[in-house]
Amino acid sequence: MTPVRAWVLGLDTATAWRSLALWHLADDVVWRDAAPLGRAGAARLVPDVATFLAAHGVRRDELAGIGVGVGPGSYTGLRSGIAAALGLGLALQVPVAGSGTLEAMAFGALERSGSGWVLLDARRGRIHALHAERVGARLRILRGPVTMPRSELADEPGDRFEDVPPDAVWHAWNALTSRPPKPRYG
Repeated sequence: MTPVRAWVLGLDTATAWRSLALWHLADDVVWRDAAPLGRAGAARLVPDVATFLAAHGVRRDELAGIGVGVGPGSYTGLRSGIAAALGLGLALQVPVAGSGTLEAMAFGALERSGSGWVLLDARRGRIHALHAERVGARLRILRGPVTMPRSELADEPGDRFEDVPPDAVWHAWNALTSRPPKPRYG
């Protein structure tokens, strides 16, 4: 019997957070998990995905697609996340698509409504930034993503969210698009 491919996996390893999500296509059930792993994220990603799927009773052959965060972010984190997504996608013969990590951070940080800046340290006094507004399940980009000196943000109005986990649901929802996962290092 052929399994029904009804689930989409989202993952992001571009930041110090490892974020995972599962989205059921038919009934819109969503499960999330985020953990601050720092440099340990790359080594733990594949076992964490297996554990996450098993915890929710989802087999790999039930996946219809995979969405992965493409940054900006850590070079090693991006490479390990994209490689894992592409490898799993190839093995399961499902599409893999990439979407922005800053967008996923904004989606999670802004909850159901609101606007603000999401920030990711770009080192040497610079930040990766995105100004967005969330209305329900939609995200409207007001400015960015940009990389700029942190000092330039002082004049910009709005709440700031830094060191927040990317919401991997954003990647799952974008997984069935045709965008290949090309990394944005910054």
